[in-house]
Amino acid sequence: MRGECAASTQLGDKGGVYCEDVDIARAVPADTPLYGSGVVSWAIDPDIAERLWRLSEDMTGVKFAI
Repeated sequence: MRGECAASTQLGDKGGVYCEDVDIARAVPADTPLYGSGVVSWAIDPDIAERLWRLSEDMTGVKFAI
């Protein structure tokens, strides 16, 4: 049952989504308790992901072409 979301046609060419209960998790406000359902908006923010990627490269000295 766990792999069903990963093989879902809903995903198409989408990447970087969170799945929950065999579906794409809905975005919830940042102050939602972590034990609730959904994914907090900052966890799927592409600008935050880009900053984290660059910071990780700077800290480790390892660069990847993306």
